[in-house]
Amino acid sequence: MGGGGGEPTYVSNDYQETMREALQAQIDLAPDLFYAESDQTYGRPAYARMQQDLVQEGLFGQRVNVDDQGYTTEFNYGATPENGFVIENEDQMYDRYLADNPDVAKAITTGKDPDGSRADWTRGKTAREAAKYHADKFAVADGRTLYEAGIYDAEGNSVKGATTKKYVGGPAGERREGGAVDTIAGTQEFAFSDGTTRRSGFDESGEFMGTSALEQDILEKAKDQQTRAEIEMANKYGGQLTDAYRAQGGIKDALGDFNALGDKNSDHGGLRSTLTEQALSDLQLGGQLSDRERRQVEQDSRMAMGARGRGRDFSGVVDEVASNEAMRRQRETERRMFASQALGLADAGLAQDRAFAAQRVGIEQATSADPFMAITGRASGASVASGQNLYGNAAAGINAGPTLYNPSQGASFIAQQTAGLNNFNANVYASNQAASAGMFGGAMGALGNLGGAAILAGCWVAREVYGVHNPRWLMFRYWMLNTSPVWFRFTYLKFGKQFAWLIRNKPKIKSKIRKWMDCKIREVV
Repeated sequence: MGGGGGEPTYVSNDYQETMREALQAQIDLAPDLFYAESDQTYGRPAYARMQQDLVQEGLFGQRVNVDDQGYTTEFNYGATPENGFVIENEDQMYDRYLADNPDVAKAITTGKDPDGSRADWTRGKTAREAAKYHADKFAVADGRTLYEAGIYDAEGNSVKGATTKKYVGGPAGERREGGAVDTIAGTQEFAFSDGTTRRSGFDESGEFMGTSALEQDILEKAKDQQTRAEIEMANKYGGQLTDAYRAQGGIKDALGDFNALGDKNSDHGGLRSTLTEQALSDLQLGGQLSDRERRQVEQDSRMAMGARGRGRDFSGVVDEVASNEAMRRQRETERRMFASQALGLADAGLAQDRAFAAQRVGIEQATSADPFMAITGRASGASVASGQNLYGNAAAGINAGPTLYNPSQGASFIAQQTAGLNNFNANVYASNQAASAGMFGGAMGALGNLGGAAILAGCWVAREVYGVHNPRWLMFRYWMLNTSPVWFRFTYLKFGKQFAWLIRNKPKIKSKIRKWMDCKIREVV
């Protein structure tokens, strides 16, 4: 059978061969690994879909069905059904047994069985101890139920939890709720600056527009809410803050005196406005003469003509007309000059008014509290975390699932095998020491350790073909011991060790044998 007497031998690693075997094992298993990882149900595609589903559920919440009354139905693990009960410990177990079996409870209380005889089984026991005794002795035979720890419905059936209803409101039908988007941005609609009224991150039809759009909408809502709050607080407390500031050190009185002085001297008692109005009225008259001025010109002209003895001849009339025209032009010139002077005076007064207004604004500002700075202590603005920072990219699902072919696993496998061999060698050393000492207990220990080494026996050819670190030799060994024909098993076990030694340095022969063994392994895998 490949075994033999004598002391067990030590095993050492050929690291070059071990590395080759470990990598070869990965190459041999690569097709099976690829097939497993490409499986749509349990492979990497399934992990990727699961990861994407988890991301969507984290963002938008679980899918729920809402009835016409606004309730959802869900199963809660660990919840107690209506009229159900829970058994958590042994005391509750036997209390329930007594509650379900009043005849037993009565017998324990009275000390008599239902037939009237003395219930000796209750003597010296508490109610729970007596209930335990009765349940152990008679429950099964009498068809009584002793509930173990667990959750039960009203009929006594064991359940995992209970179906409960939860009010969520809103329209009936299927939707998502409870996700991070709802928690952060809310479910209320908002009138945005683009003219749409919708939920943050969604368009008017309810389609999600992405995390960037969600971020922008949250920023706009936060800015709008903060601005509204700051304006409201400024309107509510701004005047009070200014009044409180001006009440310090006589600022309010000084400001009142300044304003009163400006109101008093601005128009100089109405003189500037009166001159301006008079200049405007005279300028509108142009060269027209008043009746008094016209009579004075006519009289002066006639007196001059009479003094020269010319009376009312034609030249006298012409001279009178010329005198009137000259007077009109003179009066128009005088009125324009007056209007010009009045305009200059008005401009100077206006400049004074503007200077006073500017001084007043400066004084008002200097003696007023800044409500926004006093209320907020900072410039207006708000910020939130980037939507892309809320959740990782949904493409994270690509990295889900097991790892593909990795050469570094060979080195890790070698390290593990080396540790195992070291332990094996230590056990062999202990066995040899025990055997040499001739102690019975040590001999038995050596036999136990040899039993561990015997796992390697019986499959010398497969270990030589695949390498001791390639698990496929164990698969072939299983086929050889459990499925192979009897004649093959007998021949393999009898001559396998010698045949393995013959092919140890013949890689071509081992390659052909490996292909044949792979076919046999597929029969049992």
